[in-house]
Amino acid sequence: MKKPESRLQHSIRLRLQATYGGWWRKIWGGPFQVGGLPDLFGLVDGFFFAFEVKIPGREHKASALQEKELAEIQKSGGYSGVITSFAEAAEVIEAVFGAVG
Repeated sequence: MKKPESRLQHSIRLRLQATYGGWWRKIWGGPFQVGGLPDLFGLVDGFFFAFEVKIPGREHKASALQEKELAEIQKSGGYSGVITSFAEAAEVIEAVFGAVG
């Protein structure tokens, strides 16, 4: 059985794909992976998105390493953030599309 965070990541990824199209992937951590990478990556109409998914209402925060990776993505021209729902991811995406539309 999937953990709650894994189920949330999966449902958000499916809704992002259905709503915005593009390319969306979940990255599974492992011993040979760079630490701190966000949970979900997406590319839509040339815009790169990366989201760290946390369970709503819990005290779970992004680690310092995760925050560093999210900041590096933004510094490099991508859009990233910590989210707890599809709605929060959609806010980021809509803000990007609204700024260029």
